[in-house]
Amino acid sequence: MVNNKIDYIKNMICDIVISIINLLPFSKK
Repeated sequence: MVNNKIDYIKNMICDIVISIINLLPFSKK
């Protein structure tokens, strides 16, 4: 169960990082 929570948090962080990376090029323009 604890391992499942870690996976969930890891997925959330990955989603956030991907969102930030996607937004970065637009910010630089």
